[in-house]
Amino acid sequence: MTDYVIAVPTYKRAAHFQRNTLQVLRDHGLVDRLYVFVGSDLEEYKALEPDLRYVSVPVGKHRAVKAICEYFPVGQAILFMDDDLSDYCMYDASSDGFLRTGLGGVIVEGFAHAPFSFGFLRNRLWLRKSPRLRPHYGPMPGCVFGAFNQPDLITTSHAHVEDTLRTVQYLKAGIVPWTFPGASFRTHYGRTPGGYAASGDREDTRKVCEELADQVQPWCSHVELQNCGLWAWKWHPAPKVRRLFKANLKRQ
Repeated sequence: MTDYVIAVPTYKRAAHFQRNTLQVLRDHGLVDRLYVFVGSDLEEYKALEPDLRYVSVPVGKHRAVKAICEYFPVGQAILFMDDDLSDYCMYDASSDGFLRTGLGGVIVEGFAHAPFSFGFLRNRLWLRKSPRLRPHYGPMPGCVFGAFNQPDLITTSHAHVEDTLRTVQYLKAGIVPWTFPGASFRTHYGRTPGGYAASGDREDTRKVCEELADQVQPWCSHVELQNCGLWAWKWHPAPKVRRLFKANLKRQ
C-alpha cells in the first residue's frame, strides 16, 4: 500500500477549510495523513484546529505548491487538495448510483497509476459507458490530484492555468495522467471568498494566458472566457491530444 500524504495549501480560509476539505478528510478517516500549508496567519487556523500539522508558505498558489514539493522528499506520494472541496462521491456501476464512501481506497488505487486526478462527472448516462479509471488526454484539475513528488513536473511558473501548465509538463515528459471519471468533489472556482484567487496571483487572467502561449501549444487551441469569469486555455479534443502525445514520444 502506498504511504501517501495529503497536502492542502490554503489562504485566509480557516473556517471554510474546516467546513469543507477538512470535514471530507474526517469523514473518510484521513486526517492523520494531512499537512496544512498556510499562506496567511497561522494563528487563525490554529485557533480553530490546534491539533493539525501546519507549515507556513509564501503567498501565491504556485509558490505554495513549490514549497510543498520542497517540504517532502522526491518520490513521496502526495495528494494535493484545495481547501474548499466538499461532497465527495464515486459512481458505482453495480448500483448505477453514487457512493460517498471509499475515498481512501480510490486514492491508493490512483497512486498505482500516478499522476491521477478526479473527473468531476455526475452524469450517469455518460458514466455507464466509461471505465472506472482511464488515461486522460486533457488538463488534470489542479484542485485535487495525486502525484509522486517530482518538482520539475508538478511546480508551475504561474498560479493561473496551473492545471494546464502541469499537464503539459507531464505530456512533454512522456507521461499520461490518469483519471477516475466518476469520482468528484464539489468546488467553486473563483467564487468563494478568500483563497489564493484573492491573494493577487490571478489579476489579469487573459494576459497571463496569452503570455503562456508558447508553453501550452500545440496542446491547446485558443483562450476563452469561462463561466467563473476567468480566462483559460481551451484544449484540443482528446483524440488530437493523443496523436500529439504519440508524435512527441517518437521525437524523443
